[in-house]
Amino acid sequence: MITLSANDEEVGKQDLSTTPKKNDIRKHPRLSWAEDETEDFTMKYPNMKHSTDDEVESSPSNKSTINTGIIRKLSISSLPSTNDVDHISDNILPHKNNRTIWCLRLTTMFALVIATVIVAVLTFVFSRRSEMEVFETHYYESVSKIKEIITIDMNTKVNVGRTVSAQFTSRFGQQNQWPNVTLPNFQKQLKHDVEIANAIAISFNPIITQATRVGWEAYAVETVDLLNSEQLTVRQCDTCRIVADGIFRDATFSEGQRNISHTVDDQGNSVESRHPTHFVPVWEIVPIETFWTEVMFNLHSEIHRQRALDDMLTYKVPTTTLILHTVLHNQVGPSSILFHPVFDDFHEPSAKVVGSIAIFFTWSKILEFILPGYIKDLYVVLEEKEKNTTNQINSCFTYIVSGQNVTLLGEGDLHEIEYDDYETLVHAHLTPKAEEDLNLEHLVTYDLRMYPSRNLQNQYLTWKPLVMTIVVVSVFILTSGVFILYDYLVYHRQNVTLQFAEQTGRIVNSMFPSTVQKRLFSSTEHKPGNDTKKEEYPHWTRRSSDRMKEFLKSGFYSKKSSDSKETDITKNTVPIADLFHHTTIMFADIVSFTEWSSKHSPGEVFYLLETIFFAFDKAANRKRVFKLGTIGKNNILYFSLWKENARILFVFYVSSR
Repeated sequence: MITLSANDEEVGKQDLSTTPKKNDIRKHPRLSWAEDETEDFTMKYPNMKHSTDDEVESSPSNKSTINTGIIRKLSISSLPSTNDVDHISDNILPHKNNRTIWCLRLTTMFALVIATVIVAVLTFVFSRRSEMEVFETHYYESVSKIKEIITIDMNTKVNVGRTVSAQFTSRFGQQNQWPNVTLPNFQKQLKHDVEIANAIAISFNPIITQATRVGWEAYAVETVDLLNSEQLTVRQCDTCRIVADGIFRDATFSEGQRNISHTVDDQGNSVESRHPTHFVPVWEIVPIETFWTEVMFNLHSEIHRQRALDDMLTYKVPTTTLILHTVLHNQVGPSSILFHPVFDDFHEPSAKVVGSIAIFFTWSKILEFILPGYIKDLYVVLEEKEKNTTNQINSCFTYIVSGQNVTLLGEGDLHEIEYDDYETLVHAHLTPKAEEDLNLEHLVTYDLRMYPSRNLQNQYLTWKPLVMTIVVVSVFILTSGVFILYDYLVYHRQNVTLQFAEQTGRIVNSMFPSTVQKRLFSSTEHKPGNDTKKEEYPHWTRRSSDRMKEFLKSGFYSKKSSDSKETDITKNTVPIADLFHHTTIMFADIVSFTEWSSKHSPGEVFYLLETIFFAFDKAANRKRVFKLGTIGKNNILYFSLWKENARILFVFYVSSR
């Protein structure tokens, strides 16, 4: 049964042989949207043609049997398709530029990588620098301590020499017995002076000339018992010397290392000396138990000692020898001797030098017990210079100091060259300005150059910077992982939201024309005065996608059905209603459908409805008739807004039979 509702007079006047034209649509003030929608339909679906009356009359009358599974509602202006959904998504949902997003992601990841590298490098550099600062601080503190101790040590030796010299002058100055003098209890009086001077031995050496030699040798034999050494009176071996043998020298000394078995009597007459007739034999020495073999040895017989003694005799000042391998100890290593003059009275400008105090010391002993135990492998390069050689280095020796232990590495500069920048110079000579003022001919100066070693540096360089760097990198990697995971979750959620919006858009697109869609999406905007609660932000600042989601959630998909919620939606929703003066509605009813469906299976019932609805929709699309929907189980409503609506619906009715 088909019912046509319209003005009978208008229906009778209509010409059923023609279809409505676009010009007729333009003339209707309430249907101005139809032209735009029709043109939009033609542009979007160029392959879709509108049927004419001739096409309707020639079309087969049987119904389509396509089972779509969905009852689709076709509008006048558009046919729902994938393109329609994309169109709605592009206009309603935020446009997602994949290329821009991926560029932003890559830029962010690149920035994270760069930041990780920079922070890791800075962490390692600053951590390593902190360790290097501790290393450098301890190194320079050690160097400063060595410098301080060496300066004190050299001054102490000079003071000890001056003290012992004053003892002889005080005791024998008025007796005028020079050089035949012997200080009683020499061993006991100078035992602690050896320790104070940090020396290996201290001796008193009278100045003997050719004229006084015979008398002094006789005096030495008479007073040998005062030295408290039996070895000097009783020969211990065939090659051993005693005091009665007289002053001697080393016959093989010029060949390098001294050999006691080749000692010979010293005849004097040193041609190279400024005092060729002088002898300076060792007389009293402490400790005698170790160095008794040196008694009666002429110190003036060897060239290095001879130069120092000549300067002492000439300028009456303390002098030192060049570095030599002395025979006064069993250890082989660089040694030096400090000579301090002994005067016949205390009037030094006019006093005569009658003897010398010799302080024998080794450089390894000076470097002992200076550094704390945690300082390992500090290089000390000992250099000596003599004035008459234009300050060129005569010899050089390298020590390595580890805490309180000192080891001679050998002759020459043997430090590690990569630590040249840490070189520290320490001067270790006797009052250089005073000696230079006296214009000493053989002024000897000592320089100690100190360097750290790799072992010393490795004490302070640990794995801590690397561990800290790994921790920082791990934190950045974890942060990046969390960022990537978060980005993935946001991306996934956006895709789900987009798919949901697309599905919703398909439904809305299939139910309403575009103009109604726009008004429907904007219906959630509240009018002033109707709001029970003010929006946090003005509606024009909110995205259309947010407004759509809010509308769909509150209007279609909200599971809450409380009266208050419905009342709020009703109050805050702008009604979508238009007045159309020329409208015809057709009701199509399936007669006896209830009785028929009770006798058939659900599948057959669904198949029948699907076939009929699809056929009606297809015919409505050709005639540009809008389907309002279905009422109950078997009623279909169609209406037309065209000026000749009654004729159009009649033609639609005929084509749907």
